[in-house]
Amino acid sequence: MSWGTRLWVVFVMVAWFAIGWLARGYLRDPEAALVQQARSLIQAEYYGGATQPAPRELTYAAIRGMLYTVDQRGVFLPPQLAAKGREDRLGVFAGIGLTGDMQDDGFHVTQVNPGDPAAQIGLQPGDIIVAIDGQRLPWGTRYQEVAAMIRGTPGSVVGLDVLRDREPRHVEAARKDVSAQVTIRSEGSIGYLSLRDFNSPAAESMRLGLGKLLDQGARGVVWDLRGNGGGSLNELLQTLDYILGDEVAFYSESADGRLKPYYTTSGDFAEQIPLVVLIDNDTYSAPEVAAAAVSELQRGILVGQTTHGKGTINTVFALGDGSTMRLTVARWLSALHGVSYEGIGVSPDVFITDDPATSADEVLQWAVAYLAGKN
Repeated sequence: MSWGTRLWVVFVMVAWFAIGWLARGYLRDPEAALVQQARSLIQAEYYGGATQPAPRELTYAAIRGMLYTVDQRGVFLPPQLAAKGREDRLGVFAGIGLTGDMQDDGFHVTQVNPGDPAAQIGLQPGDIIVAIDGQRLPWGTRYQEVAAMIRGTPGSVVGLDVLRDREPRHVEAARKDVSAQVTIRSEGSIGYLSLRDFNSPAAESMRLGLGKLLDQGARGVVWDLRGNGGGSLNELLQTLDYILGDEVAFYSESADGRLKPYYTTSGDFAEQIPLVVLIDNDTYSAPEVAAAAVSELQRGILVGQTTHGKGTINTVFALGDGSTMRLTVARWLSALHGVSYEGIGVSPDVFITDDPATSADEVLQWAVAYLAGKN
């Protein structure tokens, strides 16, 4: 037998082995075979005119379909948006300064930060964003996807197609660095500290902000968590450690029912300062844990409106091509009573609504007056 013949025999044997191995895999996993069959039919038979779906687009669609079917809090981000998501978790990004809620007909704006680009171009609560840079928001789009699409480099322009009272309009805003997490100021003898989220380095920003207020002689602190969009459990725990003593701050409960306590320790500088926490419907996830801990452990009082009601814990998993999948892996339970606030939110001790018709912040005014009266 010649070398050429021998090589041909080896090639055929390897080919048949590979085919057999693949077939064995499909036979062992009929679900994967079903997905592959559907994908092959779409690629071969779908009439889409000039726009035929790319193979990777179909793969992403399958991932979204699986994830969004089982996990209402799950989020899939392709590589480009995933990179923006990583910047967000590091606390470094440029945006336009708004908060909202994704619904079937688009992204409903619920809060616009005064002075930020969204406010400067006239966006207001109640506006519905239906497309970003010409890309319509399809059914099933998640809040994190919208946030990643809006964010970009400082100075770059994002175009938004908006519905207001069912009338369409197109607006453009230049992104700016909105990553500053803590805003502090004095309201007389009362310190005010607003925390935007719990992404890194929220805990360090909180420590520095609290320290500055106490150095200035604050006799009480208003901690504003309205519009806080959540973030890292580690940053949350470090932040709570500044204001709580030796406590179980909260628990996590995994899929197999295991409870894990998260502890704070005594000895920090802000454990005794009188505290009021401001919350609203846009207080989401990690700040809800903080609010529940402050209330149940009687560390302070909650003022404002009931929080959003996210009682789950999510982990971001990196996929092979740089895309990410955010998956619900546990739920959090409150420190003292073991309550899950999923779907119900954390209620304030004092319900107060800020009147949008006035320039005053009635919720903050009440909190400042309350703390001033305690001193």
